[in-house]
Amino acid sequence: MIYPLLLAVIGFAAMLSGVWEQNLTTILVGVVMQLVGWVWFFIAWRKEKKQGQTHKNENN
Repeated sequence: MIYPLLLAVIGFAAMLSGVWEQNLTTILVGVVMQLVGWVWFFIAWRKEKKQGQTHKNENN
């Protein structure tokens, strides 16, 4: 689950770079990278949760 988070962070940095350079294409690339990263993370997180691999301090 580290790769989706890395993709989202890199997308955020790319978006900020686009804002700094005032380049709409770079901003859009950054936003798309963030969205893909967060969706990928959510899907991976749900998959692991269904398999019971996430541990919580709960008594079930």
